[in-house]
Amino acid sequence: MRVHLANSRIALIAQSALDLAGQYIFAVDQAGNTRWPTPQVNQLLEAANNNHTWLSEEPPQEIQAWFEHKPAMGMSQTLNAPSPNLKIFFLGKASGYEYLLILLSHSSENESEILK
Repeated sequence: MRVHLANSRIALIAQSALDLAGQYIFAVDQAGNTRWPTPQVNQLLEAANNNHTWLSEEPPQEIQAWFEHKPAMGMSQTLNAPSPNLKIFFLGKASGYEYLLILLSHSSENESEILK
């Protein structure tokens, strides 16, 4: 029980750090279901004329299909989203059941700089 609580605290601290860092990062499970987004992800979705619930309602099937191809770190996938088109990049596995993705619009100036 103590180990579980300690791991939960560490995960919460990491998520809080990402929120404060201003990154467009969100975590999903293997099925593509959103575990948590940073506030910046919600802002980008709202700017793309979507509401922040779009992430939990539509893309899980797209993400799940993409995960079936076992993307490597840094690989990207364009989402079928309204304008501006959105792209996700695979950052890596955060834990046994969470995968970190970064969300960018195609209008981002230099994707390689953002991903560093």
